[in-house]
Amino acid sequence: MNTRKKIVSLLLVSLIGFGLGYVLTNSFSLGLCSHDQYSCRELLNNIGDPLFYSMPALALIFLILTFTPNAFPTWKKFA
Repeated sequence: MNTRKKIVSLLLVSLIGFGLGYVLTNSFSLGLCSHDQYSCRELLNNIGDPLFYSMPALALIFLILTFTPNAFPTWKKFA
């Protein structure tokens, strides 16, 4: 798999993670948990918050790396 394809696939995974984090963070307003299930909301927020807040940063990094694919191996060693 060439470097650009790896970067684009990682970009897509981070965008999907961001969307999943949004859905899990807003589980109550989207109707995934009812108002009397506090543990359900708390569990989904504990999973969704890290995804919702960290994935956009990774998406930005992968978007930048898309335009500079020769920097990807160096970034991968750093990360």
